[in-house]
Amino acid sequence: MGYVMSYDPAKNEYVIKPANAMKSIDKSKIGEEVREYKQNIWVGRSRESLKEYTIQHQAEQIAKHMKAIERIQKRTISEVKQQYNHA
Repeated sequence: MGYVMSYDPAKNEYVIKPANAMKSIDKSKIGEEVREYKQNIWVGRSRESLKEYTIQHQAEQIAKHMKAIERIQKRTISEVKQQYNHA
């Protein structure tokens, strides 16, 4: 069988459904490991592996956004002015 996990940004939650519930999923692409099928859609053989991937994916996204926030906080006003004056 297999499962499909999708991320709903409006609700900020991951939804896991059986693969046969979504007709557009190519079931031959479902393997033992979790793979990204499309943007915000992942496929996997078991529900547990998708739940584990959810935790990992959230941690990666938080780290990515924290780096961006740090980079923005480190900029000075003069750097920002210089960026827009030369653009």
